[in-house]
Amino acid sequence: MDDDFNSALAVSEMQQLRAAVNAVLARGISRSSSQTVLKLFRKFGAVLGLFQLAVKDWKHIVVTVFPAVEKDIAMPIAVKKGLSEEAIRKLVDERNEARHQKDWERADAIRKQLADAGVTLEDRPDGTTRVRR
Repeated sequence: MDDDFNSALAVSEMQQLRAAVNAVLARGISRSSSQTVLKLFRKFGAVLGLFQLAVKDWKHIVVTVFPAVEKDIAMPIAVKKGLSEEAIRKLVDERNEARHQKDWERADAIRKQLADAGVTLEDRPDGTTRVRR
């Protein structure tokens, strides 16, 4: 107990396992194998109280308990359902051109369209734009 069970090391090991599993998943594995991996993650994570809820259940609990985070949780989902990376890049380029032409109305309209899809733009002093999802 005095060593706190070295939970930092346990989380680090879980991250390494996640990285290895993701590499295998990227190559493609069977449904039964992916279910086995999920069971292992839940079993290993149970010691720390991790991975015990399905994503949909976790999101519901977090949004119910902490309603202020709803927008932050929904943002990546909106990007997946909304605009592709290519479409986002194209709109950012179009907005930058509108800003260069001092067409502020068009630039603002593009910023709003991106914001509605869960993409936040940060204009930097040097004229570049940072995209956050």
